[in-house]
This record gives sequence, structure tokens and C-alpha cells, in this order.
Amino acid sequence: MEAGYKCGNPACRNVITLDLHHIEYVSQGGGDDPSNLLVLCPYCHGMHHAGHIPAEAIRLWKGLLVALNQAFDRQGMELLLFLHMTNNSQLWYSADGLLNFAGLIGAGLVVIAESSGGASST
Repeated sequence: MEAGYKCGNPACRNVITLDLHHIEYVSQGGGDDPSNLLVLCPYCHGMHHAGHIPAEAIRLWKGLLVALNQAFDRQGMELLLFLHMTNNSQLWYSADGLLNFAGLIGAGLVVIAESSGGASST
């Protein structure tokens, strides 16, 4: 779930089959704690073990996923996905509906404007 059922490489879009990669290899003392795991597609996993994707990139990708997953709750992420799917269409919400966007507005990810009728749009 951490990577949205996709490869942990942000540039990769493989979804079908995923491997669990140990950031610190088991042979070097790494365990199966989620903080030491990153899901990768078999291609990216193989590219890392072949030396084409450096360990620093793996650690960076894991850090990005951890930060993203801790930054917003599930509702906030679903609202961002919904807004993304509307292709920047102007949407209208009542005041109580607008409260659902409060965290995203506070983070500067959603901009609101008041219409002439007093309703808010995003």
C-alpha cells in the first residue's frame, strides 16, 4: 500500500508483479521490518542488483514514500486524486463540503475562490 501498488521507483509504472527489496540486504543484517523494505517491479529490482540503480536512489525513493504517506491522511490523498482527475475544472462546494479540503488548503495544495453567489470553488 505504501507505494500505491506500483513500483517504488517514481519513474516506473509497472503494476502487475512486485518484489520486496531489502534496503539493507538480509546478508548484511537487514531484516523484514517495513522500514527496511521497498516494493519494486522485477525489472527495477533486477537493475538495482545488477548495479544500474544505486543504493542511494533506493533510499531516496523509500524516503519519498514515507514522507508522502505521513504527510496526508487517506481522505486528503483521495481528495488530491479526485482533483487531479477533474483536469483543473472549476468545482463548486458548499461551506461544509469545503471543510473536507481544509488540510489541503492549509498546505497550499488547493486554492479557493469565492463566487458572486457566496459559494466556494476550488
